[in-house]
Amino acid sequence: KSYVGIPPWLNDMCNSIYFCTCIMHQDAKKNDLDHFCIDCRRSLCSNCLSAHMHHNYVKIRRYVYNYVINRQDLCNLFNCSGIQDSLMVSI
Repeated sequence: KSYVGIPPWLNDMCNSIYFCTCIMHQDAKKNDLDHFCIDCRRSLCSNCLSAHMHHNYVKIRRYVYNYVINRQDLCNLFNCSGIQDSLMVSI
């Protein structure tokens, strides 16, 4: 996809809450909000993914008290040439 400036979903991703219990799957296992659906602009748990299987989404990880995304996952979404060449990108 081609954007001029910041992709419209990026601000929503940065301001979303992660690693809390998913309201829709409170009693299920693996119910931490650890994904972000770019098409719906909201955080998801692993149980939510089946309803978003045709959407673009990224896995959110925790690394040294920060939320991060694999750089390669972001490269699939937009041009990352200006982002420091490391495995993880902090959000």
